[in-house]
Amino acid sequence: MSPPKYHPGERVVVLPERGNSSVRPGIYTITRVMPASPDGIQYRAKNEMDTHERVLLEAQLRPASAVAPLGDGGRAARNGPLDVIRRGTGSS
Repeated sequence: MSPPKYHPGERVVVLPERGNSSVRPGIYTITRVMPASPDGIQYRAKNEMDTHERVLLEAQLRPASAVAPLGDGGRAARNGPLDVIRRGTGSS
């Protein structure tokens, strides 16, 4: 299995998943890399909005820098990071 993409202290975005309302989409901070499961690498991460910690799969995550690309005209700051995710890549 490949090494983990993310490390403690890194900020990531959890993407919304169809059929899984138990994980709140948004920005999380990785607190710990967990042992791999049959589904892939797992992380313990804390949600910045509600401060709950959750176990998340690497496939659910994207780097937080990917949601507010340079040159987006400030849309991410006005509309929040999930608006960029809903619209797609965030490119203008």
